[in-house]
Amino acid sequence: AREVAAAGARFVLVAVPTHEQVVDQYWEEMLRDVGRERAAAFRRDHADERLAALAARAGFAFVALAPALRAAPDPRATHFGKGHWSEDGNRIAAEAVHRHLAGGEAGGSWSLAGAGGERP
Repeated sequence: AREVAAAGARFVLVAVPTHEQVVDQYWEEMLRDVGRERAAAFRRDHADERLAALAARAGFAFVALAPALRAAPDPRATHFGKGHWSEDGNRIAAEAVHRHLAGGEAGGSWSLAGAGGERP
């Protein structure tokens, strides 16, 4: 982040979610796979929460893509199976990052609340 600032740019941490974080069915399957006792300790947004806190402490911006991808009319259509993003997934992610960059936020931490990119 310091190198980016020294170059006159802003560092933005973008969290790329797993398919389990985006698609309800895949999240439920993962919880079943780990077992009831272990599943109770899992939180779907845990990684984003930790990254947002890290970004806030370090003073750089944060964009979580999971909420925007989840808000798609069919979140399963944002991925090819359980792997790479589809064209829709790439478009949604690019739009979320663009909204942040175009908004000109100078730092701090925030995540997208939905496809509209409203701040919490």
